[in-house]
Amino acid sequence: MNDSAPALFTTPAMAAVFSPRTFVAQMLRVEAALARAGARAGLVPPAAAEAIAAACDVDRFDVAALYTEVATAGTPAIPLVRRLTEIVAAPGRGHVHQGATSQDVVDTAVVLQMRDGLDLLVADLGALCDAAAGLAERHRTTLMAGRTLLQQALPITFGLKAARWLALGARQRQALRLVRRDALAVQLGGAAGTLAAFGDRGLAVAESLADELGLPLPELPWHAERDRVAAVVAALGVVAGSMGKIALDVALLAQTEVGEAAEAAAPGKGGSSALPQKRNPVDAVGALAAARLTIGAVPVVLGAMAQEHERAVGGWQAEWVAVPDAFRHAAGAVARTRQALDGLEIDAARMRENLDRGGGAVMAESLAVALAGPLGRGEATRVAEEVSRAAARARVTLREAALGDARVRGALSEADVARALDPGAYLGSTDALIDRALDAYRAAWGGRAMRADAAGPHVTGTHVTVGDGCRLAYRLDGPAGAPVLLLVNSLGTTLDAWAPQAAAFAGRFRVLRYDARGHGASDVPPGAYSLDRLGRDAVELLDALGIARAHVCGLSLGGMVGQWLGARAPARVGRLVLACTAPYMGPPAGWQERIDAVLREGMGAVVDGVLGRWFTPGFRARSPGAVAPVRAMLLSAAPAGYAGCCAAIRDMDLRPTAPLVTVPVRLVAGVHDPVTPPEQAAAIARALPGGAEVVRLDAAHLANVEQPEAFARAVLDFLT
Repeated sequence: MNDSAPALFTTPAMAAVFSPRTFVAQMLRVEAALARAGARAGLVPPAAAEAIAAACDVDRFDVAALYTEVATAGTPAIPLVRRLTEIVAAPGRGHVHQGATSQDVVDTAVVLQMRDGLDLLVADLGALCDAAAGLAERHRTTLMAGRTLLQQALPITFGLKAARWLALGARQRQALRLVRRDALAVQLGGAAGTLAAFGDRGLAVAESLADELGLPLPELPWHAERDRVAAVVAALGVVAGSMGKIALDVALLAQTEVGEAAEAAAPGKGGSSALPQKRNPVDAVGALAAARLTIGAVPVVLGAMAQEHERAVGGWQAEWVAVPDAFRHAAGAVARTRQALDGLEIDAARMRENLDRGGGAVMAESLAVALAGPLGRGEATRVAEEVSRAAARARVTLREAALGDARVRGALSEADVARALDPGAYLGSTDALIDRALDAYRAAWGGRAMRADAAGPHVTGTHVTVGDGCRLAYRLDGPAGAPVLLLVNSLGTTLDAWAPQAAAFAGRFRVLRYDARGHGASDVPPGAYSLDRLGRDAVELLDALGIARAHVCGLSLGGMVGQWLGARAPARVGRLVLACTAPYMGPPAGWQERIDAVLREGMGAVVDGVLGRWFTPGFRARSPGAVAPVRAMLLSAAPAGYAGCCAAIRDMDLRPTAPLVTVPVRLVAGVHDPVTPPEQAAAIARALPGGAEVVRLDAAHLANVEQPEAFARAVLDFLT
C-alpha cells in the first residue's frame, strides 16, 4: 500500500497496479465478489448482493481520505467498509462485508495485485529474453575474452554470454509463472479462521468467492501462515538479483578500459554534469539500484513470517509496505535491464583487440592441450605455463615464445602452433550451447529463438511471422502513402469482419487488417493465449511491416488489444477507437465453461448464443444476409484458437493500467449491447486520464455490422 517508489526505479504499469487507488478498487472488487458469493450460498438476498456490487465503484470513494483513516482504524478495510455501507442502497446495507474480517479483504486484494504484477513481470521478462536471444543469434561467432575473477581466461563469443543471459532470464520467467500458479490463493476465514459467521455454509461461500475472483481456494485460511506471500517476494528477490547480474555485465563491458559494449544512445542519456566526455550506462545503473531495493524488501517479508497464533500483530502490517516495494522495484530492475539490452551496441573489433591484448596469453590452455598428445598432460601443462611466463617477461607474444621454445618445436609444427593459438578454433561446444539456450526458450515459451535467417518478425507473402513463430494472416488496402489504420476484430471473427467499413476507411487511410492467432488464415498455436501475447502480436505485425505508428480501431476483443496497446505501447498509437469492449469480463468461471464446451463439442455449441448477444432481434430478422457471414466465420473458427482467445479474456484485467492510456481515445458503444453495455464504455472513459467521448449507436455488440455507416462516421470523424 506504499506509494513512495521513485519513478526511476519502477515502471508506470507496475506503479499503477500497486497505487492506492488500485488497491482500494481491488478491495471493492473483493467486497462485491463476497456479496455475490453469499447470495450463491443463500445467505445474502440477490437484490442486496447486486446493490453492494453496484456501490463498489472506486470513483465513489475518496482514496486519500481512506488512507488518512488507516492509522487510527488499524487496517484500510475498516474505513472502506464504513463508507461502502453508507452508500449501498437500502436492500444491501445490512449485508456489507458479511462474515468476513478485514484481513480477508486486504489479503485477497493484495493477492489480486500480486497476480497482475506477476503478469507484468512475466511479460517484461519475455521481452528481455527476446532481446537476449537476438543478441545470442547475431553474435554467436563474435569473439571476445571470457573473464574469470575479472581476468582474461579463455576465448568465448559474445553470443554465448548473451545466451547465458537468455537462459537466466528464461528461468526467472518460469519461476514467476510457477509461483503465480502455486502461491496465490483467496483468503476467507472470518475473525479467527473458522468461517463461523457463515454457519455451515462457510466452505460454499469460500468456493464461490474463489470462483468469482478467478483465484484458487486454499485448503485452509492462511491468516498467520505467510509462506505464500513470502514465496512470491522471495522469487522477486531472485529475479532482481538475476537482473543485477546481467546489468553488471553490461556496465563492466562499457568501462572505458574495456569498451566492448554501450547502451543505445539517446538524446540526454548517459551524460555527466561535470565531464563532457562521459557516456554512462544509465539503464544498467538503474537496474542495479532497483535490484538492490527489491532484495532489501525480501528480509522484511521473511522476517514477518513468525506470526502469533491465528492473527498477527505487526508482521502482517509490515507486508503492506514491503510487498508493493518489492514488486515496484523488481519491475524497475527487469525493465531497465531489458532497456539496456535493447539496441545494445557491440564493438566486435574492440572485443577482438582486447582478446589479443595480452599477446595471445589467453590461449595458453589451448597450447597445453595441443602439447598433451606428444608430451603427456602433466608435462604439457608445465611447458605451457613456462612458455607463458617467458612471453610475459620478454614482452613478446605467446606465439613467438612458443616457436622459440625447443620443447614446443620438438612436439609441434609451426602450423600446429598456429592452430593451437587461434581463438576461433578453441571454442569447444559454444555453438551447441547457444543453440541449447535458444531451443529451450523457444520450446518453453515460443520465444524469438531462431536462426539468423528467421529471427524476429518478418513477412512472407500474405503472412507475418511474429516473435514466437506464429504466422498471422494480414491484408493492406488504401493509398500507400496514407496514415495507417490498424483494425483489430472481435473474438471468433476474421479480418473480413471489417468488410462493412473497408471501402470507407481505405478511402482515407492505409488500412491494415489481420486474423488474430487461432483465427482465419493465421496459425493456431496450442494452449491458452494471453492478452499480453495478443498485444505483442499487433506490435510485431507493425514491426514486420515497417510501420512505426498507426491509428488503432479495435472492437470487442480487438478493443481489449487496443487498451493494451494504449497502455503498453503508446508510442505506436496515434489515435485509439475502442468499440463495444470492456477492461474486465469476469467472472472467469463463465469463460472456462465456454472453453470447455467449445473444446468438447465444437463451435456449434456456442454459435447461436453468441449471435443472440451480438445482434438485436430486429436486425437478425430483417438482415439475415448481414448475419450469415458472421455465423459462417464463427462456425469455421478453430475451436482451439477460439478457446485460446477465450482464455486471454478470462485472465484479463485492464482496469489497473487504464491511467496509462494517454493517447486520444474515442469510445463506441451499442445501446442494446448485453456483452459490453454502454456503462462499460463510460467506466473506461472515467478511468482515462484525459477522459474520452462515448458515441452510442442503436445496436447490440457487433455495432460495425448492425450500424455500418454510423460506425464508420464515428471512427472517421474522430481520426480525421
